Amino acid sequence: EENYDLRNAYAVQVNIGKAQQLNVKGSAYLLAWAPNSQQLAISTAPTGSVDDSYMKQTIYVVDAAGKNVTATINHQGKLGQFVWSPDNKNIAIVGAYDLNDPTDGSLAIVSAQGGKPTIIDGDFKGKYESIIWKNKDINFLASEGTQSVLGTISADGKTKKTIYKATEQHITSFSISEKGLMSFTAN
Repeated sequence: EENYDLRNAYAVQVNIGKAQQLNVKGSAYLLAWAPNSQQLAISTAPTGSVDDSYMKQTIYVVDAAGKNVTATINHQGKLGQFVWSPDNKNIAIVGAYDLNDPTDGSLAIVSAQGGKPTIIDGDFKGKYESIIWKNKDINFLASEGTQSVLGTISADGKTKKTIYKATEQHITSFSISEKGLMSFTAN
């Protein structure tokens, strides 16, 4: 039988400089603070195995102290990223469409109170690479065929807008300023 070391998650109070282990079971992979700093979303897998890290991550919402799990998000399949809505009510997820999807490229929304995520752009033939939630819209970097695309989509998926389609670059990351300026890295 193989033994895998678990990856623990910690929170550090900046003014004290002391790390406190968060009370979540399994091996931790991703985490994101809610904008109001009252909650933290964290993904864990049952073990530290490669298979579990790819296919069995669950997202938990914990209180700011890291002691109590307040919600469980029933995501299935690969998980790439998650971000909080600015109002702290929802979480957007870049992950698998379902358990059998070989990529983590669909975009879903789920209540921060827990439950099953809802895919908001199920007919999209590309792959969502990364997201940033600003104001009411989710800004995204996606791949469509051999092209990289920067755009926005509403949380309900009804309004989607392409801002920039790279024809000569492969965009690898992006950022958006408070004034709405986008920048990106590319090769």
